[in-house]
Amino acid sequence: MNGYVVANKFTLVEDAVVRSLNVLLYDATAGTTFRMALYADDGGAPSRPAGIIAESAATSAATGWNTADIADTALSAGDYWIAIQAEAGIGVSADINGPADSGIWNVYATYTAFPATFPVSGTLWDVVFSVYADY
Repeated sequence: MNGYVVANKFTLVEDAVVRSLNVLLYDATAGTTFRMALYADDGGAPSRPAGIIAESAATSAATGWNTADIADTALSAGDYWIAIQAEAGIGVSADINGPADSGIWNVYATYTAFPATFPVSGTLWDVVFSVYADY
């Protein structure tokens, strides 16, 4: 997955404090890391990630469910995006038969801290990655 940032849109149905982000990895080479971030929604049609709200540090990866801690982040009910990027040797579990333009945004990027504003040079996919927020 090295070189890509992918994100899924999700709807928070109530006000909450998000404490961590989670991802299901189907393959994780020993010693590799991943990063996760929470982005605001731009409200467009189709909508896209906008400004960053919170991000994790690089986190050790293992096959199965992984948790990336973020600073406690108070959010109002609404739409947000969970983003992930990872080093080479890590595969992120996904449903490749998601609804058309299901909100996946894919951008080529160097594995480093997430950008403050999500890049617009990407492609909407019909894929839903296995990610969720703990609150």
